[in-house]
Amino acid sequence: MGFAIPVDILKEELVTFEQNTELNYSIKCNSCKSLIKEEVEYCPNCGNSIDQKLFEKISPTKIEEFVEDALQKIGMNPVMARTGYEFWEFYRGSAMVRVFVFDKNYLFATSPINNLPSSNIENLYKYLLSDPIKPYMLGIYKNQIFISYRAHLSDVFSSYGEEIKKNIGNMLIKADEMDDFFETNYGCPKSNFAKME
Repeated sequence: MGFAIPVDILKEELVTFEQNTELNYSIKCNSCKSLIKEEVEYCPNCGNSIDQKLFEKISPTKIEEFVEDALQKIGMNPVMARTGYEFWEFYRGSAMVRVFVFDKNYLFATSPINNLPSSNIENLYKYLLSDPIKPYMLGIYKNQIFISYRAHLSDVFSSYGEEIKKNIGNMLIKADEMDDFFETNYGCPKSNFAKME
């Protein structure tokens, strides 16, 4: 399911975006549509009340700091990868990678790397079940091959923390390698989520 933005609203938003030449955080008054760049109680243009929560700075959680440090160590810009609360999504090579907290217990890094092939499926299954790339897991969901890494949150802030950071970084590299491996060796087309170069 998708959504669409009417062209006139899109044009209006682009004009507003161009007004913010410094690219600083700003909001748009929901009454007069003027751009507000500083924390104020009322719109300086029309006097409409402004929700103060819109200007609150939220400190990152310890897990966000942990993941963003891991991403920085491999040359990623973690702010550009952040797509939500304790959730990151980005491309590493052609592989799309998601890192997130699951069920308030696990830190997951996962990537849909290939679609299942139309033939040679038995050999592929044997390879997948052989658990060939520890500590990473290979699996299938909805006809797509995934590579994943999981760590319990209690391990993240233990003596295993640095190893987990390293494993996250290496999984991103491995995801980019494995999509080519499966395409070459098993005829698996790259995932629908892959970045086509």
